[in-house]
Amino acid sequence: MSAPPFPFQPFSLRPALIFHKLYHSSRGIQVNHWVLLPCYLVSLFLTLAASWAQILAFALLAVYALALTGAPMGGSYTLCVLSPCLFLAWAIADSLGNPWWPIRFALGQAGCLVSLLLQLLGHKLCEKLKPEPAPMHGFVAAPMLEWQVVWMEAYLALNSRPPQWLFNLEEPQQVFSEAKRMRLERESWLR
Repeated sequence: MSAPPFPFQPFSLRPALIFHKLYHSSRGIQVNHWVLLPCYLVSLFLTLAASWAQILAFALLAVYALALTGAPMGGSYTLCVLSPCLFLAWAIADSLGNPWWPIRFALGQAGCLVSLLLQLLGHKLCEKLKPEPAPMHGFVAAPMLEWQVVWMEAYLALNSRPPQWLFNLEEPQQVFSEAKRMRLERESWLR
């Protein structure tokens, strides 16, 4: 008997965070993602460099982060992760110059592909549970969810009851408890 599927719900914060924690529980996968998710974003922006598509992608990712996680987390993610990734991609593209746009595009595509493949390898090496394919999670939501999880873990390590307004959740610690319960349940079915 296998575990019932737990699909990714991209427009509901609590289930999205539970999905993320359920399939990203080891420190190995977290470190893998802390390094590779920003590389993916820089590569995505580099692929779209010097075009309106780059600004549109940035705006859509920022609006999605703000809509899903609320102003404190979505705003800090936009300022501290998305903006530096956009600036770095712009700086790389600017240093290559306009005649080099095919190389810039190829570098961006290669960076996205390598980042995604290394993330998948990290999942294979570090995680027992394998989720159903969730492209919206992998291509869009994972960097922002990882940002929120890092801050939730840090805050919960320092304070037992974080304010609801900060994480846009009534009980942030319950997200971790629910993900852990589901993880243990699914791991028992693997045995």
